[in-house]
Amino acid sequence: NEPTCTENGTKYRACTKCHVVLNVNKIPALGHKEGEWVVTREPTCAKSGSKELFCVTCGESLDRRAIPKPEHTEVVDAAVAPTCTEDGLTEGKHCSVCETVIIEQKVIKASHTWLDYEGDAEYHWRTCKVCNETEPKAMHNMTNEGYCADCNRLISDVIGLAYQVSSDSSYAEVIGYTGSLTMVMIADQYEGLPVHVIANSAFKGCENLESITIPNSVIRIGDSAFYGCTGLTEIRYSGSQKEWDAIEKGDAWNESTGSYTIIYNYQGD
Repeated sequence: NEPTCTENGTKYRACTKCHVVLNVNKIPALGHKEGEWVVTREPTCAKSGSKELFCVTCGESLDRRAIPKPEHTEVVDAAVAPTCTEDGLTEGKHCSVCETVIIEQKVIKASHTWLDYEGDAEYHWRTCKVCNETEPKAMHNMTNEGYCADCNRLISDVIGLAYQVSSDSSYAEVIGYTGSLTMVMIADQYEGLPVHVIANSAFKGCENLESITIPNSVIRIGDSAFYGCTGLTEIRYSGSQKEWDAIEKGDAWNESTGSYTIIYNYQGD
């Protein structure tokens, strides 16, 4: 019998005439003959591989070993700056081999860089200093003190404060107030025209009114304009005392009002 890698073989001598076996000798097992290592599973960034050693004679597996997984091959995903209208991304990283995300990119929301509020007696709005886009006009959100909660502008009650254009369309006048705010500001313009007149009885009987802001565009205050404004404590006037004294004031314009103080050259808080 021929020896194998693991088992002995035998050889014998016999009589050529009678075939009697004269002696038997052992042939030692050959032993395994190692071949090259064979990769049985390729390693990846996510999972280790394996390799195996076989006998080139009998093919039996002689050894099995793990192949460590390699490090990720990092690639930087560049940051993308957001614009006014398009989202951006933070810097990230991924493996170029297995596409595993190492550092996730996060969305940076698009956003305008707004300048301070602009506004008029009824609306406020902002303009982006980057792209110059102007947001839609929004009506003032007034507090009980007469300020807009959004833009902090001192405003009048748009619904309650009524203006009227003069018959010759050269100026505007305040003709009435039906609101309940404690602080009211008269605009210096209405529909592009200067506000020159506070009409007769415009604020008559407004007992809640504590403060009125009058622009220096006003040149006449009508009869009984503030008659009965018993809560009035201050008049804020944007012009000088000389300009205030020059305003034509009608009969009883300030009769039965509270004890008020006039603040000259008022430019807002």
